[in-house]
Amino acid sequence: MKTVKSMIADILRREGGFTADPDDPGHQLRVSRGHKWDSHCTNHGITQYTLSSYWKRQATKHEVRMLTSAEAAEIYKHEYFYKPGFNNLPATLQSALFDMGVNHGPRNAVRMLQTLCNKIERELKVDGRLGFKTNSTVQKHVTNMGGWFNNALVEERIAFYERIIARKPSQAKYRNGWMRRANEFIVEDAGEIVVKKKLTTLADAVARIFPQFTLGGLLNVELS
Repeated sequence: MKTVKSMIADILRREGGFTADPDDPGHQLRVSRGHKWDSHCTNHGITQYTLSSYWKRQATKHEVRMLTSAEAAEIYKHEYFYKPGFNNLPATLQSALFDMGVNHGPRNAVRMLQTLCNKIERELKVDGRLGFKTNSTVQKHVTNMGGWFNNALVEERIAFYERIIARKPSQAKYRNGWMRRANEFIVEDAGEIVVKKKLTTLADAVARIFPQFTLGGLLNVELS
């Protein structure tokens, strides 16, 4: 599995350098509109708003431009990996959730994870927090579904992107890049789904999540 350092290196690669695209929602935050900080730009994926929150004061556009990749890496490590608790998730999911947390915010990333779990077996409150129940439920589904759970999470993320575009059509210009980013986390050899109990519930859930596949090709049934 990847180290935190290598996951951050991948995120920095995806995020790129300094941008000030006015269509980026992260560049449309203003104190005059009720936000805590102004935000006009991003560097290494760190918005002016995020940097201001991290420093607990308003960061200037120049300070964002001068932000180093090493400084950005520290913010990612503390604010987007350890603080949300992604280090407590199964290792096979950490890269995907870390990247989702950076791209969508950690709370939204966890909400997508909880929503996916509830499609399999409704038992979680979708509150965007990684508590004991969410962690244990995720571990159970990863054990049963292997790489298919990871791929279902990618589908959940893609659906999230599409809802953004539906609400705000100007965001459609980012679709291709967003899809490439999400699909980096597809597991090509996802293996078989092992079902030890509640076969009907899990089979129905898999059918909803992956309608393009037949269950016979996915399920390795172990009834015990």
